[in-house]
Amino acid sequence: MNRLLHFLLLFFVGFALQAQILVPEGQVLEGYGSPEDTKLTVDLTVEAGSTDVGNFLWEVIRPETMSDSWKFSICDQVTCYIPGIESCPPANPNMLAPGSELTFNIYLHPNMVEGQEFIDFRLFSADDPTVTLATAQIYYDVKITSNTEDEFTQQDMQLYPNPASEYFQITNDTDVAHVSVHTIVGREVFRYNHEAGQAYSINTLNSGLYMARLVDAKGETIKVIRFNKK
Repeated sequence: MNRLLHFLLLFFVGFALQAQILVPEGQVLEGYGSPEDTKLTVDLTVEAGSTDVGNFLWEVIRPETMSDSWKFSICDQVTCYIPGIESCPPANPNMLAPGSELTFNIYLHPNMVEGQEFIDFRLFSADDPTVTLATAQIYYDVKITSNTEDEFTQQDMQLYPNPASEYFQITNDTDVAHVSVHTIVGREVFRYNHEAGQAYSINTLNSGLYMARLVDAKGETIKVIRFNKK
């Protein structure tokens, strides 16, 4: 069974010396599934800037808290790798001509294990592995959905206004018990108990990208929504 699960992708633009790889901002992929799914797919398209990027490699950076049962497999410009190969072999680098695009297929194999985690998908120079060309942060929410009604509730749940300058609210928020706001690297900046229709002031936040995590009364994450603070 190959179904998309609930993903929140947060993108960064990376620069390295004279070369650059651009990872588009503003794209959010969402899907629903369960740990029983065979694989869960995220497609990441990157674009070369105006200068030559040269040969580059990729790697999946997983947090220490991630279950060892979760495996990733990647399809890049060269080949599709089997689950468990989470870094590009130096003998098979990728290339991007100036102004061209490349799509990575990133597959998560949950292997019957639930969880909510972030990973970094890092692109770096084949000549100097310390040179990061771009990084995409991907949020995975793997859990059993009790019924179809829950899936529609998650799809309809939105944060508005977005972009926001002074406050935000949540639509279809009946099941939300707590709301927390995190930076794009996962640091929590505030957490509140939630009541239906409640508005949240963000006047003290610096401009930039943030994530709002919506949690139910059981402490389970319902949805994570990316938003822009103007």
